Amino acid sequence: MAAKEFKLPDLGEGLKEGTLVGWKVKEGDTIAAEQAIAEVETDKATTELPSPYAGKVTKLHYKPGDVIPVGKVILTVEAEGSSGPATKAPAKAAPVKAAPAAKAAPVTAKPAPAPVAPAPVPAAPLAKIAPATAAPSAPQRTLPAAAAVLNPSTILAAPATRKLAREKGVELKNVRGTGPGGRITQEDVLSFVSGGGRAMDDLMAPITMHGGEGNGMTFPRPMLPDFTRFGESERKPASPIRRRIVQAMTISSQVTAAVTYTDEADITALEQFRVDAKDITKERGIKLTSLAVVAKACAAALQRFPDFNASYDDDKQEVVYKKYYHIGIAVDSPAGLLVPVLRNADHRPISELATEIVSLAEAARTGKIQREQMQGGTFTITNIGVIGGLSFTPVINWPEVAILGLGRTQERLAFDKDGKTVIAKKMMPLCLTFDHRLIDGALAARFVNAVKEYLENPLLLLMDA
Repeated sequence: MAAKEFKLPDLGEGLKEGTLVGWKVKEGDTIAAEQAIAEVETDKATTELPSPYAGKVTKLHYKPGDVIPVGKVILTVEAEGSSGPATKAPAKAAPVKAAPAAKAAPVTAKPAPAPVAPAPVPAAPLAKIAPATAAPSAPQRTLPAAAAVLNPSTILAAPATRKLAREKGVELKNVRGTGPGGRITQEDVLSFVSGGGRAMDDLMAPITMHGGEGNGMTFPRPMLPDFTRFGESERKPASPIRRRIVQAMTISSQVTAAVTYTDEADITALEQFRVDAKDITKERGIKLTSLAVVAKACAAALQRFPDFNASYDDDKQEVVYKKYYHIGIAVDSPAGLLVPVLRNADHRPISELATEIVSLAEAARTGKIQREQMQGGTFTITNIGVIGGLSFTPVINWPEVAILGLGRTQERLAFDKDGKTVIAKKMMPLCLTFDHRLIDGALAARFVNAVKEYLENPLLLLMDA
């Protein structure tokens, strides 16, 4: 029997770490090769880890909630037999055991996981922040942040993030990390460069509201009160996905000038079209929803109004117009709001989009969605109508510049085109939030009118899309 160390494997997409959701085994258990031993969560998906070895679990090196860097040993197994894996053990064991004898430095370097394992470090300061508000002493509030930047080696950031910071001329000690365990992400650096970042060494720094060139007012950033003074409360760590959502929403609200324009579309003809096509779509195994038609309508409208398929580069003061049309579809998953992307929606039939929407939504809800399936979107649709609500203000999925929200379809009595006959119409609310820095209100109204035109006359999609 030989001891085998299972290290956290490469999680793909350049990910450098994962958060341990939970173990599926315990110390002393006998496991089989390829048996699922743990669940690890990244900022977008949860993955089951299979063991490459069979044998007895002798040690679990991390506990649920810990952030584990790729390549770190997470589990040790007393492997069964010595054929196969055992032959590799001496090859690896020889240099590892020879190193301590030759030089002690690598052995002392072994404790390096202490600064790498970030979860305990930010946890302590965070726990102290709220009570500190009871005594509004400035030194107490700034201590946690100051302690975090005294030693540059404690700054948590991936090599790619450090490279980006160097290219942008940003000192990481001045950036507040929003990633797992306070890790600084590339989005944090970009947000800091664009003015949306919060300095790590000044959590209570005054927030400046600029009213013009050199003219601004400041007010202190409020801290949470000590909720235990008012009654019982409980703290739970936010999941990686929730932290990513918080980060994305914060960036969007700080970087964009969001305005929402609301209208409604008469989808009576569209609903009749869906009813008429029900038997055909059922035979082909297609679930034709109005959302698929809206996605196709948006792709057609975006080609007519390229400003809505753009992004703004604050650094270069340039507008980036994308020549591809990837429509994001917001999905309400147990882990939080996820946005899988329908690629090249302008070139694909509605039936194909409908099938992929179902597939992507299922993957998102079951935690099987892949990171690349949620990247590259140019415009997003979010449908709150399936739950309820007539009107709302969706948040722009930055760096996109607009998002369309769908409210609950209602049947109402209205005059027909002749202006005399009263008929029942099915009306769908359309709520477009757009970045007013790039898009004016009149243009937003014209874009929504174009979407309405396609929804109210579905046959137009055959000609324009």
